[in-house]
Amino acid sequence: MTKPLCLRRKFSLFILLSTLQLLSAAQQTKTQLLILGCDHFSQIYKKGINHTDVLSQAHQQDLKQLITRIQAYKPDLIAVEALPGTQDALDSLYGLFSADRLRLDSLEDGRSEIYQVGFRLARQLHLK
Repeated sequence: MTKPLCLRRKFSLFILLSTLQLLSAAQQTKTQLLILGCDHFSQIYKKGINHTDVLSQAHQQDLKQLITRIQAYKPDLIAVEALPGTQDALDSLYGLFSADRLRLDSLEDGRSEIYQVGFRLARQLHLK
C-alpha cells in the first residue's frame, strides 16, 4: 500500500513542478494588449442627422485615421463585443468582407463598430 501512495505523491510533485516551470516560462514572455472602447455607433445614429452617422464621409475619414493609428501596434488578433451565438454569422460576414464581396453599408447593422472598426482593421492587417 505504501508504494502506490508514494508513487502518487512523486507523480503529483512531478506534475506540480512541471506546471510551475511552465508558468515561470510563460511569465517571461509578456503579452501586450490594446483595449479600445467606443460608443456603439449604430445606437448613436439618428436618421437624417448627418453628424450622428458613422457612414458619413467625414466620419469615414475619421475611422480611416483611427484604423491607421491602431495598425501601428500590429495586432495579431482582433476581438469584438458580440454574443457567442453570433460567431458563425460574424465569421461568414467577415469572410465575404475580406474577399471584397460585401459592403458594410449594405448590412442592416452596418454602422456597428464591429464592422466599421473590427472588420476593417482585421482586413487591413490580413487577419483571418
